[in-house]
Amino acid sequence: MSIKNLLADLNPEQKKAVLHVEGPLLVLAGAGSGKTKTLTTRLTYLLAKVGIPAQNTLTLTFTNKAAREMYQRAMSMLQTCQIKTSQPMLCTFHRFGLLFLKQHMHLLNREANFKIIKPEEALSLVRPQFLQLKGNSKLEDRAFLGHLLKMIFQIKNHLIALQDCYSHVQSAFEIYTQTLEKENWVDFDDLLALPYAILQHTPSLAYEVSQHYQHLMVDEYQDTNPLQFKLLQLLCSAHDNLCVVGDDDQSIYGFRGADISNILNFPDHFKSARVIKLEQNYRSSKSILACANELIGHNQHRHGKTLFSHKRKNKHQHLEVLCFSDASKENDFITQKVLECLQRGVPHSEIAILYRLNYLAKSVEEGLKFARIPYQIIGTTGFYECAEIKDILAYLRAIANPHDDASVLRIINKPARGISKDSVEILIGTTKPQSLSIYQALEQGFLVHALSSKVLKAVKNFYQLLLDLKTQVQSIQTYADAQVFATTLFKRTQIQSTLKDNIEERLENLEEFKGMLLSYFQDDPKPSLQDFLDQSILEAPTPTNQEAIKCMSVHASKGLEFRVVFIVGFEERFFPYANANLEEERRLGYVAITRAKEELYICCVQERVYFGQIHEYLKPSCFLQEAKLLTSPQWQVGDRVFHPHFGVGSIQEIVREQEQVLVRFGSKDYWLVLSILEKAEDDHV
Repeated sequence: MSIKNLLADLNPEQKKAVLHVEGPLLVLAGAGSGKTKTLTTRLTYLLAKVGIPAQNTLTLTFTNKAAREMYQRAMSMLQTCQIKTSQPMLCTFHRFGLLFLKQHMHLLNREANFKIIKPEEALSLVRPQFLQLKGNSKLEDRAFLGHLLKMIFQIKNHLIALQDCYSHVQSAFEIYTQTLEKENWVDFDDLLALPYAILQHTPSLAYEVSQHYQHLMVDEYQDTNPLQFKLLQLLCSAHDNLCVVGDDDQSIYGFRGADISNILNFPDHFKSARVIKLEQNYRSSKSILACANELIGHNQHRHGKTLFSHKRKNKHQHLEVLCFSDASKENDFITQKVLECLQRGVPHSEIAILYRLNYLAKSVEEGLKFARIPYQIIGTTGFYECAEIKDILAYLRAIANPHDDASVLRIINKPARGISKDSVEILIGTTKPQSLSIYQALEQGFLVHALSSKVLKAVKNFYQLLLDLKTQVQSIQTYADAQVFATTLFKRTQIQSTLKDNIEERLENLEEFKGMLLSYFQDDPKPSLQDFLDQSILEAPTPTNQEAIKCMSVHASKGLEFRVVFIVGFEERFFPYANANLEEERRLGYVAITRAKEELYICCVQERVYFGQIHEYLKPSCFLQEAKLLTSPQWQVGDRVFHPHFGVGSIQEIVREQEQVLVRFGSKDYWLVLSILEKAEDDHV
């Protein structure tokens, strides 16, 4: 295939984005508009037609999945065009930061063999010092510690000056930073904060790196935070060849630190920027796009675009808003409709149930379980938060570094080796004053008189196990060697024997992890256990069960698409959520609607349990009216109405402020919410 044929598959706006080579470019890519295709074609064009060396390009994404997909597509295009090239740098922001620090950590007077941790891991060391800062705070310990970690996150990602913070936050930040430096640890946020600090204080290096990466591309730019924006500015210090792709209408991660102003103000940040809008949608039906456009059009802070589609109408396209008296009726409808979809051949994996609040997952799950419909709840407990995954990772970290006491202490008695909690306390008490690792103390004879002979033997056997596995992993030369190591790892650690509940699910998680490990050794030409550990902590996999309905929050659904989508909990005060940023809530509604390809069912109820409390007289979300999916008739006293349970009645009284009416059915009067009523027609009699 020639470059000309490659461009022939693009629509006019996509082609403009691909052919723009020099200067800043903002590509506003609407939902389902072929964003990935445009990005990968542009990268291919730069390499194959313009002649930019692959190593001089840098493409940044937010997830490993996106990076892998783009890389595979780009390399496939290059192969099709019969272009031989080296591998372009295409990775996540944090992966780039990791590779940068491996090269330049010495500029901070630190070693490059740092360990990547999560803030919660560091908390185990700093917890006592943090709690001393509590003072007269009425917060519970857990809440206070969470507050401090959140403030540390904001200081790093929002570039907040330390002197502008409260004194207890300043102290916490200093304690936390000093602890990480002492242990040579780097947390997730440091993977960007430290490269930024190095480049900011070393302008010559910033210029050198910028000259090396002649062309930068960024995916999902609407999700960037202030730190990432500033880092990108430094990476562009020698040129302005920055192409960012994103959708301000899908900026829904403000709670994670994303700053929508980055994409809204891009033309101001880069004065000569060109803006191209991808508005043709290849995913959804015209009716779904129409209501999505109507809804998002109410936002004031946006670039503005209107999605359209040339998809032909088919008999399965359907959009419906349904109001039920309670959640049980809603569940009955969903399970019945899901069964209908399955019976007419819609795959399980093409059906999704979305909700604004994870709390609703339980109700959804109960309905599907009762109907015996296979389902998968996505995004509740993170993969790496599962105890069995933490345990196997601890083994691998201890194998890579026997001096990693945090990992050693997690698994030194898993499975049981006769090393009790008291023995562990003795280990800590013996090694900490000497500033030694347990392994160092064992080698230097400090444990001989501290432990009983039985426990000492168990500790020695444990470390011998680690050393044996370390020798084996270092000798891996082929994929077959990796398979043998993986089998030996699980056999000798006996990790499966430690599982106590949900055993089948946990065994599946371990198999998933084993597959990840083998995949790494298969794909990487120079495999390193430490590199695998660094890479694995950057992003958890998303286990998928093809034979199951997908249930997830709207936040978790971004980037996905399904033939049939149910949105539950579309009630006022809960979607949009009370006191939340209304424009971001509206963008969240827009994301939910645009996940659907053919069928969309938006559900609301009059009565639902939220967080353990019964909420009655709930109103349908205001978003339904904004999307022109629900119109309120102008009721008058005396109007005949129809109720799905009580039948035909007449309005006796109207309280418009509360949107409630008194309706007489026969000889009885009932107060009801307006949204549940229809105008009575002849066929209702």
